[in-house]
Amino acid sequence: MVGKSRRGMGMKLALAAVVLATLIEAAWAQSSLPDPQRTPGAVNPEVTQGTTDGWTRTVRPPQDYTYALKRQQIAGYADRRAAHYEEDHLIPLSLGGAPYDPRNLWPEPRYPADTWTADEKDELEGVLNHLMCRRRLSLHDAQAAIARNWEDAYTTYVTGEWPRRVAGYRCGPSHSRRALAPPSTGAGRKTIHAGA
Repeated sequence: MVGKSRRGMGMKLALAAVVLATLIEAAWAQSSLPDPQRTPGAVNPEVTQGTTDGWTRTVRPPQDYTYALKRQQIAGYADRRAAHYEEDHLIPLSLGGAPYDPRNLWPEPRYPADTWTADEKDELEGVLNHLMCRRRLSLHDAQAAIARNWEDAYTTYVTGEWPRRVAGYRCGPSHSRRALAPPSTGAGRKTIHAGA
């Protein structure tokens, strides 16, 4: 009788572990922060200082790639409706995030339970890019801040000690009227020096 009781207890513990793992996965799926084990962030080693307007279009993965990756990533989530997520780069391309690396892409919920939205992350990306272009923040520090915890970075750089709103999120010559001209292809260019 004792052997059956121990086996029964072992089965209950195994079932509890599976349920707990499922609940944790579902919790990450509903959070505006990615699971740091799956999406720690990854950088593009070819970007060392900053990018100009239009450059991200040249490295952005095609939609069929990101959609297929999103479907794979949400397969274990409680909510598996692809329309409820936006496949996002944790470290944005404008800050040298790796375009195709799954460690830098995650299904960001459109309506997370914690109410932090993709719009706020996008705003943070612009602010970090602006600070980096103004040489008030290094590229490495901007990448690390957003990869570590973008909500904390938002609190620090958007609503905290840094200016609440900054105008003009573009680097270099894009601050001039030339920004209205189509970007050059930059053939052969891998890195672009951020303007002062």
